[in-house]
Amino acid sequence: MTEEVKDIKLTEADKRRLREKAQAEVEKKLKAELEAAFLEQALLEAEEALRPTPPEEELVSILIDLPDMTGLLTDGKLFQHGREYVVSRTMYDDMRARIACAWRVERELNNPFSGMKAYRPAIGNTVLSGGNRVGSQAGNEHRY
Repeated sequence: MTEEVKDIKLTEADKRRLREKAQAEVEKKLKAELEAAFLEQALLEAEEALRPTPPEEELVSILIDLPDMTGLLTDGKLFQHGREYVVSRTMYDDMRARIACAWRVERELNNPFSGMKAYRPAIGNTVLSGGNRVGSQAGNEHRY
């Protein structure tokens, strides 16, 4: 397309004005896209803030209390005997079942050479069956 039609020409001022108009339209379009993306993210955040935390994602405290004073390996992390951790409800349920199982095996075997001779109980506020203890203890809590 040519810049002139018969005797009509675009002056440099016209070209500069059209470039500025094009620049303004592109900026307006890009700003509208950014605003739409930000609004979508803000809506997701607002919706998430208003929904209650699902029970399986609730954070709870667990004190690791094992008969052999080692630790519990869960999801590639070592949770040490005698230490308190804050974990998800799902992880808590799994860890509690494994700790109870370790205590049951210890009782069933009644092994005279077991680590029970050297066992030192973990200190916690609330005691659950099977040797599990749950509670908060200042300075000994770890979040995972």
